[in-house]
Amino acid sequence: IPPFSWSQGLPEITVGGAGCDIQGFTNLHIQAAVERVAALGGGIVALTPGVFTMRDSLHLRTNVLVRGAGFETILKKAPMKKSPLVAFVGYGHRALDVADPELFRPGDGILVSSTATAGFLDTVATLLRRDGDSWIMDRPASMDYSNAQGGIVRTLYPIFDATGVRNSVLEDVVLDGNAVENEKLNGCRGGAFYAYRSASIVVRRVRAFNFNGDGFSFQTCEHLELDSCSAETCSGHGFHPGSGSLRCSIRNSSARNCGECGLFYCLRVRNSVVENCLLEYNTSHGLLVWAKDDDNLNRKLVIRHNGGCGISFMDTPAGQESSGQMFEECVLESNAVSNGKAEILLQGGGKGIRLLRNKITRRPGIPGILVAAHMPPFESTDNEVLPAGPDAVVHEKPGS
Repeated sequence: IPPFSWSQGLPEITVGGAGCDIQGFTNLHIQAAVERVAALGGGIVALTPGVFTMRDSLHLRTNVLVRGAGFETILKKAPMKKSPLVAFVGYGHRALDVADPELFRPGDGILVSSTATAGFLDTVATLLRRDGDSWIMDRPASMDYSNAQGGIVRTLYPIFDATGVRNSVLEDVVLDGNAVENEKLNGCRGGAFYAYRSASIVVRRVRAFNFNGDGFSFQTCEHLELDSCSAETCSGHGFHPGSGSLRCSIRNSSARNCGECGLFYCLRVRNSVVENCLLEYNTSHGLLVWAKDDDNLNRKLVIRHNGGCGISFMDTPAGQESSGQMFEECVLESNAVSNGKAEILLQGGGKGIRLLRNKITRRPGIPGILVAAHMPPFESTDNEVLPAGPDAVVHEKPGS
């Protein structure tokens, strides 16, 4: 499919304050503009400065560019509402019977979950209408939800959602998660920014902060680009690429003070680039690699003052190793503040790992590079570890 041309002459609709084509500051006002330009074959939605209250995600469409006015355009998540299910909801069903149906309104974004489900087994949807004591959602349930297993409906959703779209752009906005009035959303189903099964999405100069979950999560995407974005004080990961995403990039971006990792390579992220990024003061690792994340280039990263390792590989079982990861010209400084074993922890058995020209300044007693006993050979070229000493690079012995 050829790329969409963002040439002059495209339809443009303005949204927000006085003088706009659509005047108002809610997700519905923005969504109306998005749907209109999408119906015309593509175009631009321009947001004025102001705080837009988000009762549901802003759902991106193919060939649409949404542009704010920088830090003065804020998309703020509404306070969460919740009610337990009072009846079983089966896979593929759309009707929800809840204890307090009066809480909700048509157009509310929701998450349906239970103690027996998590991640992709939860359902993110939009409420369409009420039918007696039941609410009807716009998509079928992804799983069974039992009221006997704590089934619950909560108004949790990404602030910005790109699901099943191509050739679209988001730029120059702030995504405010209003964490104090919201519970946590699992990163597989959302984040302040979330993309799923989409391609050729570009995100520029977007700040995600104060979200109870991940800052930026994209799953099963291809050619997604994040440039000059920041995740700050999010309770989950700053950046969460995962679930078979291919040929994606994160450049000139930062994750600070997040509750989990600065960047988490989840499952089967391949042939991607992370470059010129800052990962600092996050509660867990600066950068964590999980399973089957192969042939990714990480270069010129600054990773410092994180609670866990600066860079860590998970100790995955045989057959799930991540291979071909390269870390080049990165600066790691004073990580392992609370629970990390090393500045760089190599384990999990992945082949083709390359450490090239990195500068590592370690905390007292913390190895610069710690190599697990079962780790296969890896390339280490021109890496500097300070202070030097017998524990600067440690190879564990079998059985240790």
